[in-house]
Amino acid sequence: MKLRIHVCNNDQDADKVIEGLNARPNFRALNLRKIDDYHLVINDHCGSIDSPDLKNLGKVCVVYES
Repeated sequence: MKLRIHVCNNDQDADKVIEGLNARPNFRALNLRKIDDYHLVINDHCGSIDSPDLKNLGKVCVVYES
């Protein structure tokens, strides 16, 4: 299983991503859901291991397993 995360600017964009995914004929996903930035943290440690960048602050993520 792969965990897939689409970072979106807002709820409307996330809804469009979900709609587009569900329109695919062979799309199979487990636990497809929208998650706001309070429930999911995406830190980027590439620039600094001690001071990561928070990539999804103020964003809405579409998350699912495939």
